[in-house]
Amino acid sequence: MGEGKRGLPQTSLERAGLAIGAGGAASGVGWALLAALNGAGPLGMLTALALGALFTMLGITALAAPVWLALHLAGHRGPGMAALTGAGLTFVLFLFAQTYGFGLGGVPPGDGATAAMRWASAAAVALVLALFGAAIAALMWWVAYRRD
Repeated sequence: MGEGKRGLPQTSLERAGLAIGAGGAASGVGWALLAALNGAGPLGMLTALALGALFTMLGITALAAPVWLALHLAGHRGPGMAALTGAGLTFVLFLFAQTYGFGLGGVPPGDGATAAMRWASAAAVALVLALFGAAIAALMWWVAYRRD
């Protein structure tokens, strides 16, 4: 990964791994803060930090790494592309999670207005979370990439 197109930021396997760890740690801190805002004690916050970091790193590795590799090989290595990709993946993932798999899962019965409100609410929440995804992806880019 370190060799490649001249003038483009470069990375290594070690820095990519550190970036996944940094993304997981940043997300874990976010989950711990959310737990604190909901009245969790120190043990609850520590649990949120550990599980949030772990599951975020697993998600980054499973979902974002293949997209990142394709973008890296295509030469799209800037911080803006990283933030846009992080925001897009986060938005789609959380919208999927909140809409019963985009309506493909067992959706509870309801009328059209209820479904529209569910989708609008899911999109709003996913949009807010996408901002956090963009920030985490930008942090990961900062850890992973260096100019030659």
